[in-house]
Amino acid sequence: MNLCINIGLGILKIFKLLQTDTKIQYLQLRRNTFGVEGTTLLSEALQKNTTLKEISLPFNNIRYEDLTILSKGLQLNSTLTKLNISINSISVVEMAKISEALSINSTIKKLNMTIKCIGFEEMAILSGALQINTSLTELCISTTKNRICTAGTQILFRSLQANSTLTDLKIDCTDIGIEGVHSIASLLEKNSVLRSLDLSWNNIRNEGAKIISSALKINSTLTTLHLGANKVSNSGAISLFESLQSNTTITELNLTHSKM
Repeated sequence: MNLCINIGLGILKIFKLLQTDTKIQYLQLRRNTFGVEGTTLLSEALQKNTTLKEISLPFNNIRYEDLTILSKGLQLNSTLTKLNISINSISVVEMAKISEALSINSTIKKLNMTIKCIGFEEMAILSGALQINTSLTELCISTTKNRICTAGTQILFRSLQANSTLTDLKIDCTDIGIEGVHSIASLLEKNSVLRSLDLSWNNIRNEGAKIISSALKINSTLTTLHLGANKVSNSGAISLFESLQSNTTITELNLTHSKM
């Protein structure tokens, strides 16, 4: 059973009922203000509920205090497989709490989050958690300020080179730059489990497409690659298609909103 809530009225009672509920598997809480009491009850529900598998919390202005409380619930939860905390403008202090939960939780497989600015500190904290976590298979990261720290990119992708569980990675709207693309190429050459990579809206242009093309000639596991809205024109697209002559695993290539 799915439950979608977008009003604040009765939210506290709902969280109390959720603690003993045995039917709800998917819960979406959009545009709410929980407060300390509400967040505490939700955290307690995560610790006690045995059927909830997915929870989506977009547009809730979740901050450090909220994630400090929720982190405890996530650490003790043993059924949740998907967590969506997108559009909450997460910064370094909130990232620390998310990573703390990821370091302990062993059931969450999908994580979707929006970060204010993907800097070195945020990525260093997340990378540390990814090196410990053994359950996450899908990770989606967006940023509200449309930029990513080069050093942050490098440390994140370096940590994923030896990762043995993550199969789907989406990093969009971050303007990663050419140095970031080089880090991604290195990941593609060394990682052996990643199946899907989405780098849409990152302004990688033809130069970035050509760097990725070279990595695709070596990679033998990726099946899906999204490079839409990256200002890739004819030369970049041709380079990508030429790399597919030797790559035998890519079955989906998305170049939507390109300049061909």
